[in-house]
Amino acid sequence: MILSAHAAGTLLFEEDPNGGTRVQVELCYVPIAGALGHAVARAFGSDPKSEMDADLMRFKTHIEAPPAGASRP
Repeated sequence: MILSAHAAGTLLFEEDPNGGTRVQVELCYVPIAGALGHAVARAFGSDPKSEMDADLMRFKTHIEAPPAGASRP
């Protein structure tokens, strides 16, 4: 038997009036074993919100980085 959590969501990119881009994330997460499974995962350092925040920061760093070999102005 394979046990897995279920997740679904949306990611929306919007132009910001100040010239940037706003990212809106909506996530629905159903952990294995419900609330108990979420508590156990969180106790072992697997908090979905913290992981999503870290993923978004890595994504931001990646898309703002200059292309390889490009010189900075």
